[in-house]
Amino acid sequence: LMADSLRAGSDKSTLEATHRRASQWYEAHDLPGEAVHHAFAANDPVLAADVLERVIQKASIWSRGEISLLTGWLDSLPASLLPDRPALSLHASRALYLSGRMERAEALLRQAEQSLRDDARKQPELTALAIILRAAMDAMRGENLAEAVAAMRRLLAQPEIIGGHAAARAADTLGLACELSGDVGEAEEAYLQASELAHAAGVSYLAVNAHCEAALMQIQQGRLSLATETCQAALGLAGDDSAPPMGLAWAILGDIARERNDPATAEQLILTGI
Repeated sequence: LMADSLRAGSDKSTLEATHRRASQWYEAHDLPGEAVHHAFAANDPVLAADVLERVIQKASIWSRGEISLLTGWLDSLPASLLPDRPALSLHASRALYLSGRMERAEALLRQAEQSLRDDARKQPELTALAIILRAAMDAMRGENLAEAVAAMRRLLAQPEIIGGHAAARAADTLGLACELSGDVGEAEEAYLQASELAHAAGVSYLAVNAHCEAALMQIQQGRLSLATETCQAALGLAGDDSAPPMGLAWAILGDIARERNDPATAEQLILTGI
């Protein structure tokens, strides 16, 4: 009632100023989702872009894997605000890549790569992110797989430059490139490394997802018991059954049950996954 009364008695400029202050407060108190929400409500696209650029670089905002939330925010920004923000463009490209919007993801990646080339400042972390995302996109198209493998191994040998979250992404991309190259054993190892790095960085969605990717590699090798253990370990990583990547773990367990000719259990597990 108090909130409704305050809104009813405030003009547009007062409400926008209040949202601006609320955004600053939430960001200062490490509540990134609320900070972005109020930045957009302030009807100030530049403020929204600035807040989102800072927030989207935090590992915590990626932790639950709510990619649709990230892409929804990005779609609400004027495209003209992205070219001068390579960090925002790179992370936006990553979110769009994960949501399957490859054309837009590729355009933003090219934009960020050009911006980094033109920038006189050395920004090794952003450059590393661009290399990781370029390798992932190439691998998804089945292109330059050997180059992607070599590039990811070089980055993983420099953890002090790229940081924990980026290192987890690099290991996951290494797994993808190895998998698509037919090197299932190396892919399994890389995915498990990605999961370990992501868990240490506090990015639950990637920790769970990479564990599940490792389980799929184990299934390809006929190691169903180990794949079951890997999926069960994945379920214990997030601590929240509603986190989106948990569905993949349940679905893989269902597929293992199907492979073992237990359709009733398979149906139950797959429906849980869905």
